[in-house]
Amino acid sequence: MTLDYGQLALLFSRLLWPSGMVRERACDAAAHLLVDSEIGSVVTSKLLDWIADQGLESVAATGLLVLLRGKALEPELAMPSTEVVSASLRRPSLLSGMLMGELYGKVISGASLRECYTNSVPDDYQPDPFFVKYATGFLPPIYTDWADTISARQGIPFSRQWAYEWQHLVSATGAKKSDSPMHFHGQQHYDHYVIFDSFMSEVYRSAFLRALAWAADRSAIPLEEARYLAMKTCQLDLGLWLIDPITRPAWWPKASEPDGEIDTIAPQVWQQIQSLWDRQRDVFGDDVLIQASGRVYENKTVYDLELFGAFQRCEGGVSPEAEDVVKWYTDRPDLRYQASGMLFGGTVDQRDISSFAEEIEDWLVIPAARAVNPISIPRWDYWKEYRGIWIPLPYRNLEVSCSASGVSISGGDSEIAKWQIWTDGLREKQAGMLSSPASGEFVVARREVINGLAVELGCVFCWICRLIGHHRDYDGVEWKTFTNCRMFGTTGIVMPFT
Repeated sequence: MTLDYGQLALLFSRLLWPSGMVRERACDAAAHLLVDSEIGSVVTSKLLDWIADQGLESVAATGLLVLLRGKALEPELAMPSTEVVSASLRRPSLLSGMLMGELYGKVISGASLRECYTNSVPDDYQPDPFFVKYATGFLPPIYTDWADTISARQGIPFSRQWAYEWQHLVSATGAKKSDSPMHFHGQQHYDHYVIFDSFMSEVYRSAFLRALAWAADRSAIPLEEARYLAMKTCQLDLGLWLIDPITRPAWWPKASEPDGEIDTIAPQVWQQIQSLWDRQRDVFGDDVLIQASGRVYENKTVYDLELFGAFQRCEGGVSPEAEDVVKWYTDRPDLRYQASGMLFGGTVDQRDISSFAEEIEDWLVIPAARAVNPISIPRWDYWKEYRGIWIPLPYRNLEVSCSASGVSISGGDSEIAKWQIWTDGLREKQAGMLSSPASGEFVVARREVINGLAVELGCVFCWICRLIGHHRDYDGVEWKTFTNCRMFGTTGIVMPFT
């Protein structure tokens, strides 16, 4: 392969493109050049030069993401030494230190905390009104929530330190104090970028990293807490980033355009779900579909379907409404797991399955799956975790790990379930304020596991489904949302379960 330096520079410039999806694709493309046997060493050298040229901590960390992606693509790839990479990190941070640890498999001492911020904020300093006004515009509001919480809980001027560091970076980089970049994001109820970060967004984010280093250096917050929040500023989860989405499964419902004015989407979907329930063994073989969600139709009306597996037992004559069962299912808290580094995955400790049970009218209902969420906030590929990452209930200790094929859930030495994600027309812009992406996800578990749990619990396995519709007659107007819920495989027979 012949290296075109102009095109390489253009590719690197895309690492700062406002669209998060473009940035992620640019990282991936640059990583593929790193592993090329003919030009990889030259690309690595140019990447290190690019990192050294960056004046913002969060942007310099993006360069490390390229190296990490290259290592994921080719585990035997020769990495530059820690000394060489550290020398290129002229804007070190807690985040880059953690990424270096992931890159080299060990904690890298690197820069001291004192090198990662400017000075303590003066007592008489007042934040720039621009900073205060637009902090929740250029960054997700959660950053301000974190800052205010630290300030109030620890009794330190964390928010003012953040503003102070921001002001220094504005002066150092020549960033223009203007809200004009936000206008390119898209107006409410019109097509808009889901993830949009301007250069000013990186100024805010880098200043936040500096404030974290300041707080940790002064022992105002524990170092582990500072690292935890620094990890949340990373734009990708290194584990979920490994997953390659598949195409839309053939078994997932797909509705056709109605012939007339009457909306026939819902009947089509329910008919297909009934058929899928009836022919599960033919479709999934030795597995059972225990949870799924995704797009089923998109036009002036957009439909998403949610399918939740559950264990159900009838103990009387009063059956609950499907809507009430769905609400109970979706209101449950996510499972917690013991994380391992910056990659989604780790251990979910065993729990008593009966502790998940709920009596709804005369039914006993237990979810067959629960969601777990990454500690990081993977903005660039937010769609991978938007609908949740689901695993079976932890009837035993479960190990969760990511690979190109999805999230593997193991119990002991064998895989008992697999979570996968698919896309179908996914794009960087969303229609109006509709947040759900054109994607889907599902998890299947070993049939012997699900059948065994059903017998142990004295229940039948069933599906609880919710069809969510969003409709608007014209672009630029607010969506109207409606739902329809149904259940498949439940029993109304009171039986002497043991």
